[in-house]
Amino acid sequence: MKTVRTNTYRRLSARFAGLLVAAMLTFGFSSDALAQACEMPGSTALTAAGVVTSQTAAIAGMVTALTTAYNGGTMAAGATLIAALEGMETIINQRMRRFWRDWEEALKAMTTQLNAGVSDQARQMSNLFDSSNLTDTARGFQKAEIEAHANFRPTDAACRFDTAATYMATAGRTAQAASTALSQEMSNLGNAMPGTPAVNGTGAVLNSRFQVYRNRFCDHLANAGGTACGGASATAPNAHIMPSVTLFGRETIDMTNADTLAAVNELVYNITGYKPPETIDPQVLTSPMGKESRLDNRAYLAQMDAINALAFSIVGERTPGPPGNGGLPSEVQQMRQRMGIGDASATPSEREIRQSIIEQLWDPAYYVNLTDGLTSVSQKEVFLQAYNLLLLYRMYEKTERIANANAIETANLLEKKSRPLREGGTRYVPVGN
Repeated sequence: MKTVRTNTYRRLSARFAGLLVAAMLTFGFSSDALAQACEMPGSTALTAAGVVTSQTAAIAGMVTALTTAYNGGTMAAGATLIAALEGMETIINQRMRRFWRDWEEALKAMTTQLNAGVSDQARQMSNLFDSSNLTDTARGFQKAEIEAHANFRPTDAACRFDTAATYMATAGRTAQAASTALSQEMSNLGNAMPGTPAVNGTGAVLNSRFQVYRNRFCDHLANAGGTACGGASATAPNAHIMPSVTLFGRETIDMTNADTLAAVNELVYNITGYKPPETIDPQVLTSPMGKESRLDNRAYLAQMDAINALAFSIVGERTPGPPGNGGLPSEVQQMRQRMGIGDASATPSEREIRQSIIEQLWDPAYYVNLTDGLTSVSQKEVFLQAYNLLLLYRMYEKTERIANANAIETANLLEKKSRPLREGGTRYVPVGN
């Protein structure tokens, strides 16, 4: 466009230069009328008028030529300029349209991206808030778990107490059943039940006991060597007269051993002085004396059962309890072995389980672990209080049996003291038939 404009200006300049040269040639070279005074009168005016007329015509022609040239050049240049401007406008419009088309898709994509960015920013901010809330919650849980773990976590002592408690319940039922069974056996013997030596009288009972002594408890060194042992001691010499060994020597008595079981029964005979009453002939039993003897036997058996219950309670507490899970040795045995007890039973009795709890108090680690957490002391205090309650309950049981035995002893003393007085007084009192 710049080239077209320059060429137009050049052509206009050339035309104006030509017109100026012609004007100069026409007006610049005319001479003054110096010879008018020598000319004829009137001729000068005619000549001047002719010259003026011709010059006027020349000027008019020049003006027309200049106007025509100017108008033609101007119109041509204007048309050319307008055409160039229109072409430039068309080019600019086309370029702008192309420019917009090129930018339209980019602007749309940018707008889409900006909108997506705003939405994604909101999502990211929401994720940040969610993550912050989740982190705060998780940190709160972790803090609570750490505090709970520090303050309420199970300790070794707690596990040992809990483990012993599981076996204690079963062992307690076993002890009760064993004590009841042994008492029932003595009651059957005193009642001369079928299958017992007492069916054949007290002599048969004494002979049975002697055979047991000779086969199981005889000590050939006793009585200065004069015994019925046959020169050699039996399998468990003197076990029936040594409660310190047979009953109290171990925490759990091996009741599956025939010698131990027989020694326990003989110890009860020897400690209590129990003697099964003589059998009464059925014909005599209906007589007044037979009835009185029967009642005396009943009273004696009742008193002896109360006395035997004391001894059998000791045996029952030392009767082997159940094994561990799957028939394996119990954890109580492992706890006692850890404390250095070499003869811990795989089937501990109630007495041995109680002993294992006490032995834990001898472990220095028990006191070191008191600082495990804020509640370690209170936890162990609860366990010890529970164990104290258990021991107190056992003490009540023993107290009841001891009180029953004392009542029997007191009644016998009163009976022994008051019988002569009562028997003497009945001689002066009428007795109805």
